[in-house]
Amino acid sequence: MNGKRTLLILSVTWIYSMTLSLPPFSGIGDFRFSNFSLTCALTAPPGTEELQSFKIYFSSYIVLTFIPSLSTMIACYYFIFLTARQVNANHPNMVKSCHTAVKG
Repeated sequence: MNGKRTLLILSVTWIYSMTLSLPPFSGIGDFRFSNFSLTCALTAPPGTEELQSFKIYFSSYIVLTFIPSLSTMIACYYFIFLTARQVNANHPNMVKSCHTAVKG
């Protein structure tokens, strides 16, 4: 990885993070302390137009953050599994020798 690519990735990460923090500053919801979970959370008053905007924001947040992250993790673990399976198929004695060394 070169310096330009690193700078690009860091810039995109910071811009993306800042856009996720903008709704309270634009009047959509408010960060409040939750006694139940002992964390600060984005909340919206019930029964207002602000709640509708909050729902749209939260839905887009789930689509733009959680689903891509989960998909990336599943893909990575899938490729790790395939690689481990391929190594085991190509070198079946390696696994047996590792088990023997541990019991040894």
